[in-house]
Amino acid sequence: MRTSLLCLFSLVFLVASAAGAQPFTPGETTRTLVSGGLTRSYILHVPPSYSGASAVPLVLDFHGLSATAVIQAGLSGFRGLSDTFGFVVAWPQGVNNAWNGGICCASNGPDDVAFIRELVAQLKLDGNVDASRVYVTGLSNGGAMTQRLACEAADVFAAAAPMAFPISVSPPVSCNPSRRIPVFTFMGLTDMLVPYNGGAFPSAQATLDHWRSKNFCGTGAFEFHIANGASYCDIDQSCADGVSVGLCSITAQAFPGQFYDGHILYLNPDYDLASLAWAFMSEFTLPPAAPLVPVLPGAWLPSLVALLGLLGARKLRS
Repeated sequence: MRTSLLCLFSLVFLVASAAGAQPFTPGETTRTLVSGGLTRSYILHVPPSYSGASAVPLVLDFHGLSATAVIQAGLSGFRGLSDTFGFVVAWPQGVNNAWNGGICCASNGPDDVAFIRELVAQLKLDGNVDASRVYVTGLSNGGAMTQRLACEAADVFAAAAPMAFPISVSPPVSCNPSRRIPVFTFMGLTDMLVPYNGGAFPSAQATLDHWRSKNFCGTGAFEFHIANGASYCDIDQSCADGVSVGLCSITAQAFPGQFYDGHILYLNPDYDLASLAWAFMSEFTLPPAAPLVPVLPGAWLPSLVALLGLLGARKLRS
């Protein structure tokens, strides 16, 4: 009798779960999810190639403070990459246009880490998402949220690419990911809002040092230095478990007299940042309940350089 009741309850749960699902269809929709007693919204973009026949990667892309999911979707460049490479992208909306990203910018706000965990779980239910290839990125306050998720949800995300915000957990030593996680941080050399050399927030160098330390990387010269125009990227492939860590230093468009002068990193003449972030993140996978799949050192970065047509790439050491 007990076994029959358990089977019945399980069947009811599965039916209820299926009823709450919103199956993926190609195109772009705004959806909602109740989390922490709040109705949260997000934009979902499903590429034309999606049929559900095979699992596809998922990218979460976070907007900055006072911006919106709509603005981020039109700004970051991940919509076009989704259609080109066949992954699904979601732009979550922060409460009051802000994220509880640690030291920025809604410390008394909702539990956004819990919300994002629930969102990823819902998207896995709705569509054929490859659980081993879920990635996170975002700009400014969205970059802070990305840094925090790298610290606190490394079991969910295979890699992270925070933009225009340094390590956001205070103190940084309290950032203890459940595993070693690839992190490619983008910071503005001329950013007047979040200064490259630090101030109210940690510096770009301190952020790079943090992730090199957490991932048991070496302390010597980087394997790769990639330069183009007034911007450059450094990538360390000496880390444990096949993880890579990087820092892209970007000279973004100037907006003299505006608080966001040099801060909107996507607006620069040197790199397509979405393409660079995707090329980095997409090389890493996270098997369920298993260590990160190792990547042969040096095996993928040359192809990344060739893919983006980056200028001035040079290998510093083997």
